[in-house]
Amino acid sequence: MQPGYRKVTNSVASIGNSTGFMNQSNVVDLIEQMSTQEEFYEIEPAQVVKCHLDPKDKDFPIGANGNVDLSMLGAVTVSLKYSQPTGEVLDELAKPLSPHIIQYPIIGEVVNVASYLGQLYYFNPLNLFGKVNMNRVPFSKGDGKPYEQLTKFNRKIYCEQGDTVIQGRFGQSIHFGSDSNFVQPFMKLTVGQSKSSNNITAKKFNENLAHVEDVNLDEANIYITNNGHIPLRNASPSQMLSKNLGGNLSSVISLNADSVSLNAKGFGDVSSPGGDIFGFADRNINLSAQTSINLETENGTVNLGTYVGDSKAGPAVIGKALKDFLDDMLLANLSFLNEMIEAKEDKDIKGAREKFKKVIQDLRSELASLPRFYSDKVNVPNRKAPPLPEDDLDLEELFSNAEWPELDESVVNKQYEVELVTDPAGVRG
Repeated sequence: MQPGYRKVTNSVASIGNSTGFMNQSNVVDLIEQMSTQEEFYEIEPAQVVKCHLDPKDKDFPIGANGNVDLSMLGAVTVSLKYSQPTGEVLDELAKPLSPHIIQYPIIGEVVNVASYLGQLYYFNPLNLFGKVNMNRVPFSKGDGKPYEQLTKFNRKIYCEQGDTVIQGRFGQSIHFGSDSNFVQPFMKLTVGQSKSSNNITAKKFNENLAHVEDVNLDEANIYITNNGHIPLRNASPSQMLSKNLGGNLSSVISLNADSVSLNAKGFGDVSSPGGDIFGFADRNINLSAQTSINLETENGTVNLGTYVGDSKAGPAVIGKALKDFLDDMLLANLSFLNEMIEAKEDKDIKGAREKFKKVIQDLRSELASLPRFYSDKVNVPNRKAPPLPEDDLDLEELFSNAEWPELDESVVNKQYEVELVTDPAGVRG
């Protein structure tokens, strides 16, 4: 059975003479009237009984080879509204009209169907009630997909004249519009309309109220504008966010959601040599976070201000490790100074020197063998520190060759009484 029906458009007037009989002229007139009282329609509305989207379903179409016919994915079983008795369904399935943009109907919605080269095709669901979540015929039973009460606050998008909108049943939309002067373009991609108390209250009051997009209240969105300010509220305190985001004939892309993820996949083989993320800015790259900003790598390095493999790059310093090392060195110096102050005899001075020399040599060996304050992950564009000399540290030579500054104004002369003066022994020539 093919769609198509006739509809009476004109009533047939009573034809006859005063005797009640019809002559030849009356018969011709009657035939002419009857031939023009109906119009034939090749496109017929039909109510959807089932939409075949699951190849595992027992009712999914089977091909000539006995296997599921995947070419019928998205086809619908329908009941013709006019040319078919109520309750009967059409044996032939109807495919989506377009292979590119498809709106799969739900059970109970009405679609227009037409035949081409022996195959039925269906158009988008009819806009019976002006709703985006569903336009099911009243009193028709569905399968609970979707449940109307759970989607009733998903509304059509508020638009201006000239706009183009693609909107789904579940609160998602793509809105092509313009600025207030109807000149510069914008595109808004929204997933999840705002469920704020004010929004829900207004939609409860009017079941046909359109949804006004809000970059801060909608669940997730991407705004692309030119000469259109985006009033984005930053999630962390920052002085860097522009107060005129996208205004003054400048373009901007804004991504706003609970979480934002950028992932460049790659498996390191020929088919997928690797995944890279590039970010470039003519002026600044600004990052702000309430808790932390983290950079990590599993097997590579984090390079700051340098290219990978730059010979001038050196490891970043781990502050705590460096502090611990410097504390050890300062404690060694302080201990040596205290021992030198308390030394009374030459052997005490020599002992303090040897002890200090040993401590310095140990610290130096530790530094050479394990630079514990060098990061093994983070590189910075500074030259590496020159290597320490290989020879041992000679404290005797350091003290003997030291240059001691003269003391002038800080010297104080004091006189003391001496009980006994002994002449030194002479030296024989």
